[in-house]
Amino acid sequence: RKTIGSLQPGDLVLLDEGDTPIEVLDVKGNKVKLGSGNFTTYVAKQRLTKVGRASTRVSNKTGNQGAGSHILQKRSEFSPTLDVRGKYSSEVMGLIDAFLNDALMLDQTSLKILHGKGNGVLRELIRQQLREYPFVQHFEDEHVERGGAGITLVTLG
Repeated sequence: RKTIGSLQPGDLVLLDEGDTPIEVLDVKGNKVKLGSGNFTTYVAKQRLTKVGRASTRVSNKTGNQGAGSHILQKRSEFSPTLDVRGKYSSEVMGLIDAFLNDALMLDQTSLKILHGKGNGVLRELIRQQLREYPFVQHFEDEHVERGGAGITLVTLG
C-alpha cells in the first residue's frame, strides 16, 4: 500500500497491512505521529494508507460499524501470545510487526512470543527486531519453569 495524497493531523490511516484506523496527530517530513488511546508513536509515512478524516467517523450509537466497534471486535479476537515456532525467519518479521501493531492499538502491555529454543536463530532475529521499536520498553526470557529461552516476554510502554 502507498499513502494516498498528503497527510495532516486529523486524518485516519492504516499502518502497514493493518485494518484498524489510527489518527494522525502530527506530520514532520517523512515521519508521522500516530495516536490511539494513551499511545503515540512516530512511523515512516510510506508505511501508511490514508482512509479518511477523523471528523467523519460514524458514531457507534447509530448501529453502524464505526472504528470503535471494529476495535472491540479486534480486542475480543486478540491473543497476547504469538506462536512463531516452525516458521521461516522471512515470515516471522511480518508476523511480529502485525502482532505489535495490534497490541499497541488495543492498549496491550504484556505479550509473549513463543519461538522455541532450537539453535537460537529465531530468538535472536525476534530480539533484533524488538530493539527497533521505540515502544518496546523491555523484553526478556520467560521464567525457566515456564519455557525459559524458548519464550520472549515483551513489555510495551
